[in-house]
Amino acid sequence: MKKKSFLLLSLSFLTFAPLSAQRVNENYPFLSYWDFKFRNVPDSVDYRYNPKNNKLYLSGFDTDGKGTFYFAGGNPLSVFCFKGTTLQWRRKVSDTHTKCALFRLRGDSFYLVHD
Repeated sequence: MKKKSFLLLSLSFLTFAPLSAQRVNENYPFLSYWDFKFRNVPDSVDYRYNPKNNKLYLSGFDTDGKGTFYFAGGNPLSVFCFKGTTLQWRRKVSDTHTKCALFRLRGDSFYLVHD
């Protein structure tokens, strides 16, 4: 159940829409949404998809609370930094992919533990 909740939370920040923009909820103006591009387009978040069991793997997500977003995913495993919806940098952190990871931003450091 926790995995499903985490996946739904992660996917709530991501859409398959080709647009990248910040949106505000009309009913709740204090809520904002960001749409990010997915794989195979420039400035996108990378992930792994297993067509056999129809599962999408995004290894981690965190934010600094000031409009900067960090994602971990893909094959090879990489970390992506977005300021708003603009890609700032992308770094490969492992030659392999992962299905299970812990990803956390603390101060100016990342902590990534994966299988």
